[in-house]
Amino acid sequence: MAAVGIYAILLTYYLVSTVEQLEYEDIRSTNAVSELITAVNRTNAGVNLIFNGYRDEGAAVIERNRDIIEQQLDKQQASATDNEAKALTEELAEAVRTHVNLVEMILDPDESIPDSYTLRREESAQQISELGGAIIERNNASIANTFNAFEIRTETFIWITIIAIFAALLLALLLSYRISDRLVHPIEEFTEKAELIGQGDFETRVSYHSNDEIGRLAQSFNHMLDRLRAYRRLLNAEITQTRMTLETIVKNLPVAFFFYDQDAQLIITNDAADHLQNAPEWKNGMPEEVNALQRQVQESHKLYAPDQLDDALILHVHNEERFFLPTVFFVEGDRSKSGVVMMLQDVTKLRLTSDLKNDLVAIVSHELKTPLTSARLSLYMLSEEQFGDLNDVQRELVATAKDDLDRQLKTIQSLLSLSKIESGSSRLERQTFHPCDLLENSARETRQAVEEAHLELQIEAAETLPDIEGDPFRLQLVLTNFISNAIKVSPEGTSIVLRAAQQDEEVRFSVIDHGPGIAPEYRSRVFNKFFRIPEQQTKGAGLGLSIAREIALAHNGEVGCESEIGKGSEFFMILPLRWDAHSDARAQMSTPAPQK
Repeated sequence: MAAVGIYAILLTYYLVSTVEQLEYEDIRSTNAVSELITAVNRTNAGVNLIFNGYRDEGAAVIERNRDIIEQQLDKQQASATDNEAKALTEELAEAVRTHVNLVEMILDPDESIPDSYTLRREESAQQISELGGAIIERNNASIANTFNAFEIRTETFIWITIIAIFAALLLALLLSYRISDRLVHPIEEFTEKAELIGQGDFETRVSYHSNDEIGRLAQSFNHMLDRLRAYRRLLNAEITQTRMTLETIVKNLPVAFFFYDQDAQLIITNDAADHLQNAPEWKNGMPEEVNALQRQVQESHKLYAPDQLDDALILHVHNEERFFLPTVFFVEGDRSKSGVVMMLQDVTKLRLTSDLKNDLVAIVSHELKTPLTSARLSLYMLSEEQFGDLNDVQRELVATAKDDLDRQLKTIQSLLSLSKIESGSSRLERQTFHPCDLLENSARETRQAVEEAHLELQIEAAETLPDIEGDPFRLQLVLTNFISNAIKVSPEGTSIVLRAAQQDEEVRFSVIDHGPGIAPEYRSRVFNKFFRIPEQQTKGAGLGLSIAREIALAHNGEVGCESEIGKGSEFFMILPLRWDAHSDARAQMSTPAPQK
């Protein structure tokens, strides 16, 4: 009986200590997180007051609850004892700091609020709610685990008591019954309630009334349940509000929005998409071009977002030919929530404006070419003094005018060439040739200019490279343009590298210089028409790289630029080994083009 008494004392002390630990750690953590989430939501309400014109009231609400947020976050950090709790608390603290920074932006009337502000603030609040929910779930699990330990210890105690009862007869039996009645039933009730909470039932309550430690634990437990119920209602309201906001945004998007599920069934559209689907041409379903894009992204899970007007889809809508630039991407998630999002932006006006601009440039360039050619011929005749002698001043003026006319005629010829390539009227000759031949011809074409600039031209290419298909004359224009630009920016005594290398079913041609490099903000614009880098005082109209890009596109290839300030630049052209001339409208197969 003495051993039983000692064990009972030790077990009671263990239970009391564990109860105290629950009360001052897990339950206090749950209360702190709940208070913090409530304060975060109140700061959101304060921001909404400011947006609605009540700046002073909103600022006051934010200031009050910002202190509450800091206090409750400190309590939660003090309650985190194990690694899992510390990790979740650190994530929560980071999310709170992000949210507080976003809220403080609105307090400064001079601060510029970005368009994505509301979405970022709501995302930070949502992250805080999710992390708070994770902490509360962990606390619940901890409570449930402790109660399970209670039950195991109590069962052990019961068996020992039963053995002692057989030894100590009725007195031991009475003692064990009273102890078990006082300890087991409350613990069993706590265990049962904890399991119900784990299943999502927050409406349950513990019906144990006493003034001892278990009674105080029951009061704290019921208080925690009240907080959890309030938190769940608030969370459901936030989710509903977020969903309504997203639905409003999608509904009012100026682009047609389509969402396909995993079975390629169209389940979400907006007003712009419904307008397209109501067209007579779409009566029997989506156009095949649209379905093909959906299948492509569904299989590859890769983003498809062209940014060139030439890549726009041509679709017929309400008896009109319209141009749409697609953006298609895959949404990850479980099977019920994943799928493909497709947005079709109507760029008909932009495409027609671009075509009109190109036609206007071609017409004006053609009309200017004839009189400028005539004037150029007259200046050449004057410079040769066919109509009388010229003094030194006259010769200098004629030479200057002749150089200016030559430069203008070169610009006009470039504009005409670019217009022909863009419109598809340029004639390209299909040949099979070796990449080394293209490199050597390009080097031969520019060798004199390289030597006059006191530079060295190096060719790096393996003879084992496979043959490729294309128009070698047009492709040589691309490389010579790259080399000419490299000559203009390369310091004397440096080298220019002309390289060709195979990449799977493609060949990459590169021209590498050791010039000043190109700033990051200009690299995406160097292939635009008429663009010249401000820091580089080079001559030209800024059309050479545009022509190079169009020639590469006509061969189903691409061009690009890689550069590092102070170390130089690499301009490259990537071409497929086999050129499908029919896949690009700019490539017209015809009689061979003249060779230089």
